[in-house]
Amino acid sequence: MSDIIVYPGNGIYSNSFVNKKDKWVIDPSGALNGASLEGYTYFETHVHPDHFSVSNVKGPLYVAQIGKEYLLDPVSHADVMFRTKEVDYPGFFGSKFLLNGYKLGSGLEHCVNKRKYDNLDIKILNDNDVNCSLTAMIVGGHTPDSTVFSFVEDKKLKGFGGDIVYRDRKSGSFKSRDASYEGVIKSCEYLKNKDFEIMFLGHGSEVVGDNNINCMLINVINYEIDIGQAMLKMGLNGTDLRAIKKELGFEGRSDGGYGRPYAFSQFALEKDLMEIKNNKLFTINLSSDAVLNALKL
Repeated sequence: MSDIIVYPGNGIYSNSFVNKKDKWVIDPSGALNGASLEGYTYFETHVHPDHFSVSNVKGPLYVAQIGKEYLLDPVSHADVMFRTKEVDYPGFFGSKFLLNGYKLGSGLEHCVNKRKYDNLDIKILNDNDVNCSLTAMIVGGHTPDSTVFSFVEDKKLKGFGGDIVYRDRKSGSFKSRDASYEGVIKSCEYLKNKDFEIMFLGHGSEVVGDNNINCMLINVINYEIDIGQAMLKMGLNGTDLRAIKKELGFEGRSDGGYGRPYAFSQFALEKDLMEIKNNKLFTINLSSDAVLNALKL
């Protein structure tokens, strides 16, 4: 029988995971609902607020170095932690665009005045650190501090993936969550041959079987590439984030459906695949070889 207890999230909060034998908690979100877990050690897959409720942290909290920087200086790092960076971008010129739903007035004020992260016993988590039977892999992707934890139980390797991938509620397919294009592909490539028997996700049910887990990660990679190619085709005649969202049918509770277009367009601009002219995104190079080489990194 497994020692892992899953506290399922409710759409607002992420799943939380507790091991009462080894006394650790991964992602102490509101899903814990006041569970009595004094004397435990706490770990974060990333410091987004749906994965992290200060009132549920009752011991040392391990986060990646950059995650600690976000917690101790949340205002400066608001664009990553709460996605509240205002962007002057095609489709949003002359308006304020909050990439996620954590609004500046409520999110940051709540963070600074009520969450009091600076009173926490925050410990630095390094890549490949082993604590309380958990091994940390700082992979990035969804956020720069995104960390996957592995745990061996009954000779089976189990993983805790945070928001590296998520299961679409409508289609049941696996996709990435509003993340950097390059980061998602690199993190999935890194994880797909780790021989996990079970992968617990930040939202939704776990995925069982190494073949199923590898297929999930490969599907996410292919999804990113397919979406990238579709956006580049739209850019031949000029496009913007609103048009991309509408044409490709993006939806999202926290990012309003703009996370994927925003992330890919950032990548395409950096790689000189697209440019901004007259308040629109234009594709510069749609040569199949050039595009595929860039998209596959």
